[in-house]
Amino acid sequence: MNEATVLTEWARLLMRSLADAGISDVVLSPGSRSTPYLIAALRESRFRCHDAIDERAAAFFALGQARWTSRPSLVLCTSGTAAAHYYPAIVEASLARVPLVVVTADRPFELQDCAASQTIDQTKMYGHYVRLFLETGMPDSAPEALHALQRMAAQSVFAAHWPDPGPVHLNVRARKPLEPQAPRTESERELARALRSMRPAPAVSVPRVRPEAAAIGAAVQQCREARAGLLVCGPLPIDASGARAALLDLAEATQFPLLAEVTSQLRLMNADAARAPALCDAFDRVLASKPFREAHAPDLIVQIGGTPTSGAWERYSSAHRRTPRIVLAEHGWTDASNAASTMLFGAIAETAAAMADGLRGTPPAASGAWTKDFVDASREAWIAVDAEIREEVLGPLTERGAVRTVLERLRPGSVLMLANSLPIRHVESLARTGMADVAVACQRGANGIDGQMAGALGTAMASNRPTTLLVGDIGFLHDLNSLMLAMRATVPVVLVVLNNGGGRIFERLPIATEAHVHGVTPEELAHVTTPHALEFGQAARMFGLAYRCVESARDLDDALSKAYAHPACTVIECRTPRPRKDGS
Repeated sequence: MNEATVLTEWARLLMRSLADAGISDVVLSPGSRSTPYLIAALRESRFRCHDAIDERAAAFFALGQARWTSRPSLVLCTSGTAAAHYYPAIVEASLARVPLVVVTADRPFELQDCAASQTIDQTKMYGHYVRLFLETGMPDSAPEALHALQRMAAQSVFAAHWPDPGPVHLNVRARKPLEPQAPRTESERELARALRSMRPAPAVSVPRVRPEAAAIGAAVQQCREARAGLLVCGPLPIDASGARAALLDLAEATQFPLLAEVTSQLRLMNADAARAPALCDAFDRVLASKPFREAHAPDLIVQIGGTPTSGAWERYSSAHRRTPRIVLAEHGWTDASNAASTMLFGAIAETAAAMADGLRGTPPAASGAWTKDFVDASREAWIAVDAEIREEVLGPLTERGAVRTVLERLRPGSVLMLANSLPIRHVESLARTGMADVAVACQRGANGIDGQMAGALGTAMASNRPTTLLVGDIGFLHDLNSLMLAMRATVPVVLVVLNNGGGRIFERLPIATEAHVHGVTPEELAHVTTPHALEFGQAARMFGLAYRCVESARDLDDALSKAYAHPACTVIECRTPRPRKDGS
């Protein structure tokens, strides 16, 4: 039987089986060795195919899609270093527990380890960051091999979901000729008919993990007895808005202060905000006060979701390491403080609802004065923040002034993606509950700055909702290739770039704040803060994107209004104060 025809049918069966297993979005990057699989993907009617020249951007784009849909997207590339470009997104998907299926085309076995062009060892190349690695072997027409291929497709999608969501790597090989071949002989036509009549890939259901009733009961008893308890909610998935009601019920049942980060999906909301009886949404600023920290020692901490971003919380938490701590985790061991006394694994909405139900009917022991102190301190903190920002928005544009303006102009029901480094920290310090009603996306798995525009664009196109990304200038430069993906946006996508002329977050490090102590010169410090004088208008125009440079809050407000009325991508460059020429 013609080997090229077997390859064509093999690739078609793989893509059909991946569609059977639930894949609907495929992100393709160009290359030769992946040709049969790429053509098969394009011809699978259930797939939506997206092109991305840069594999790194492709993988982050797929990650952004999966972050919204909670279903794995598929990324497909050719052999060699193309597959290596997926690595940063695979690390992020693994640590953020976002499902992803990675298909890398590979050369035949006879070309391994003999200096063949574009050939590297792709076996388990992503190490422990993938939940499963499968090698399909060479295309084969034997029934056993075909059924195994179907099983591997279903197994890949299942492993991306359970027991621990994340990336899966499927390595597929191909020998030339790579172009699609129609069946020519009767045996080849028989193979094609047999494949078309094969039953779909195995159907699988994803189990749900729930904490044991006894563990819930013990946690409820601890909450019932605590007089100075705290609920602390760190990053939660973008689809965790469904957990809002359960988490607010838990706050109401315990009467504990609720310290909710922006990325918890509990801050930038409107309809449910009034239901939070003890919301302390300025807790980063509140806990930055040494007198407040020293006067308020908790007797129980309930941490929900991922590790909080707040530096003030980290210091406060470390000071109370011996305090009993219950951690509610959907997946993974989310206890960066190494202080948990109880880990409750399972769907957070269900765990919180079960705890709230267990507390109903019994008056909580929580001290009203304890809770009132947190609420009052948060209210006073916002008064101070408002006074500071009022001054900033009247003069030349500052980073905080730009962020506050963006927060006040977000469209209800839209998506806000927060880049790492300074943008997420600024939002944390400025976003008061009820200021907007949006879903908040972030890449807090590995907390890197790569792929942030690609991730935002993937989420925008998957959600079909207006999407705003707050990103720094270094993050923007790091992901310039993703502007090609931005050309395809059909909803308002607003890339707000805080251009302060370099990596200004590094100015907060001791090497900068105490440069004179460490003997670091301005010239040496520049290698850390990476100052630059670049402007981004030409980059936007190169890709045909709308662009606006603003230097005042009023101009930014006008630019945002126009961008949200434009069903495509707009780059808004916010020019804020730059470092001096000496690098300081």
